[in-house]
Amino acid sequence: MYCKQCGAENNDNAKFCSECGAELVHVTQPGKFTGPAGDTQGKSTAEVALGFGIASVVFLSFGIGALISIACGIVGLILASSAKKAGFNGGIYTGALVCSIIGVVGGAGVFLASLVFIGTISSLVRWIFSFT
Repeated sequence: MYCKQCGAENNDNAKFCSECGAELVHVTQPGKFTGPAGDTQGKSTAEVALGFGIASVVFLSFGIGALISIACGIVGLILASSAKKAGFNGGIYTGALVCSIIGVVGGAGVFLASLVFIGTISSLVRWIFSFT
């Protein structure tokens, strides 16, 4: 049996990991297998979530493209949640979660700021042309 936290191999009847002390979960259902370190179920989902999280942060700099940032951030949050439910709780999951939250919150802020800017410019142009 392998530890979900550190990937160390343990005896099948062990209740706690001999390396990190984490409680070992005995799995009897197919599809819930956790292999050696680096082969944890949910890791690939967490990696995709991280990709969406990073994309959401990148799109923050594009003004109206902030809507894409919000969408990517939401997808990243959903995928990160799926990875957590599958049992993956590594640094990739944390990075995906943080980047996705920054993307959603920052994207909303940039989008609202863009709307305010456009409204201000529109009002200014109307005011200028009211003198002609």
